[in-house]
Order: sequence, then C-alpha cells, then structure tokens
Amino acid sequence: MIEKILNFLFIPSVLFCFSFFLTWSVKTIFKKLDVLAKPTARGMHKTPTVSGGGVSVVIAALFCLFYFYFEMSLNRDLYFSSSIGLLVIGLLGLVDDIRGISYRFRLFVHIFLATIVISLFFQNILAETLYPLPISGAILFIFFVLFLVWFTNLYNFMDGINGLAIIQAISFFLSISFIFYLYYPDEYFYFFSVAGIFLGFLYWNFPTAKIFLGDAGSGAMGIYISINILYLFVLDGQLFWAGIILTSIFIVDATYTLFVRVFKGLPFYKAHNSHAYQKAAIALESHTKVTISVFFINIFILLPLALIILETNLNPLYIIFGIFSALSSVCFYFRAGIEE
Repeated sequence: MIEKILNFLFIPSVLFCFSFFLTWSVKTIFKKLDVLAKPTARGMHKTPTVSGGGVSVVIAALFCLFYFYFEMSLNRDLYFSSSIGLLVIGLLGLVDDIRGISYRFRLFVHIFLATIVISLFFQNILAETLYPLPISGAILFIFFVLFLVWFTNLYNFMDGINGLAIIQAISFFLSISFIFYLYYPDEYFYFFSVAGIFLGFLYWNFPTAKIFLGDAGSGAMGIYISINILYLFVLDGQLFWAGIILTSIFIVDATYTLFVRVFKGLPFYKAHNSHAYQKAAIALESHTKVTISVFFINIFILLPLALIILETNLNPLYIIFGIFSALSSVCFYFRAGIEE
C-alpha cells in the first residue's frame, strides 16, 4: 500500500521540487538583473519585488507536457497546443516584464495564437455544437478564439494579490483530476501531476510574495488553463461547462470589472485596483484571507456544482447562471470597477 502511494506521488513530487528550485533560481537571477515590480499607487504591494517568476512555471509545465506526451501518451493536440501557447505567451510576457509592450501588440499576438491553436489542433470541434447553446461551425470557431484570448487576459488581470492566481490553478487542476478519476480514469494523473508545479511555486508567492508571476507567468497560465478547458470540450461538452464553473470566480470578477470600467469610460488596459478581489483584500486587510477563501469556494462549492451537471441531465446554464449571479452580487457589493 505504501509503495503504491509513493509511486503515485513520485511524478507530482518531482514536478514540485523542479518548480520549487527553479523558482528559487529565477528569483536569484532576476534580482541581480533588477527585474523588479516597483510599488505604485494602484498596486497592492508596498515593497519592490522580483517579477517574471512565472518563467519557472512555464519551463516546469513544458517539462511536464514533454514527459507525459512521450512516456504517458498524452493527447497530441493538447500537448502541441499547450506547448506552443506556453512558449509564445510566456516569452511575450517576459519581454513585457522587462521592457514593456503595447497592449495592442499583445492583443494581436493573443488573437493570432488562439486562431492557430484552434485551426491546427482542434479542427474537429467545429463539427460539434456547444450544447445547450446552438453554436457550431464558424460561430463556434470565433467563440473559442475569443474565449482563449479573454481567458489569457483575465488571468493577467486577476493576478494582483499574493497567491491568488496560483491557488486558482491548483484548485482547478486538482478538481479536474478528481473529475477525471471518476469519469476518465486513464487521464486523471496528468492533471493531478500538473498541480505539483503550482504547489512548487506557491511557497515563493504566498502568504508573503517573495517573487511575482509577472506577465510571463499569469498570461501563460491563462492560455494553458483555457487550452485545457478547450480539451475538456473535445472530450465532452458537459466537461467544458464544468471547467467554466471551476474558473467562474476569475471569469466573473474580471468580466464584471471590465464592463463597469468600459461603461464609465475608464481605460480597461491600464493597471488598477478596483477588482472585487482587490477591494476584498483591502477591506479585510489581508491577501491571505481572500486567497484561502477562493480555494475553499472552488473546492467545496464549485466542484460539487460541477459534478451535479455531470451526474444529471440538468441544463448546465441554469447552474452557471446561478453561480454568475451570486458572484456578480459580490462584485456589486465591493463596487468592482469603480475607483474610489
């Protein structure tokens, strides 16, 4: 029994250690190169902190993908699309961390990459319908391009307090691994192992941030998770909606805040601290409480709700509407998008 547990934990543990020590190395190197995020009036941190740490997450994820593709028969489309997405968005973000890139150029690259991902690796989804929505063909293609682009950017928007983006990734991959253990037992181990990568980074980013993900990490994580959600749709349309539920805190907060800012004529592409999670951290005077709350909501509320749509014939949009409404009310309470 103990031997089985050790064998089961071996690969996730290797990924954890690889990510942990790689992050330490990146932190040491980038500190010497003065790749620092300086405190700003709109920021949530008071001291200069090393940025660009997400490079370690990107490298560890690429290593994980390589191993599972050649040793564990990981799906070809998932392997190549994830690898390209991580490389392109990771490098783009790293350049942005070091010298800055215009949001227009970033958006162009995001759209181009999303188009390539779907055109080359997920062509067969265009023959499917996004049940219960009557979306298929060219409209479905556009929908998923926009989904990948928006998720890449919203993950960047939501990386503003200690540990939040990492905790979201950990809870997502652990939840998906549990779902796959129940319904696709041959594939769950990949998702479980990926969580080890983010656990390895967590120490350096939570509860006190010793290094930030930076655009190199948050954007890459956004495209990586969204491609995994796209893969869920390839397997089963209901799994796609489960993925949406498991990431709904990020989706609602980012989308609600964006709409409010656009409605009020505020520049959506500039840094601000008016997201609901940021205002909650200010109100509670704690990053830690907000981040831990997100983890518990994801695991103990959203995961069971995702399982409901997989176990019943209930229209998933009913549950998603309820979740989005509840989360939107939280955003409304914290006056998300409104600068004080």
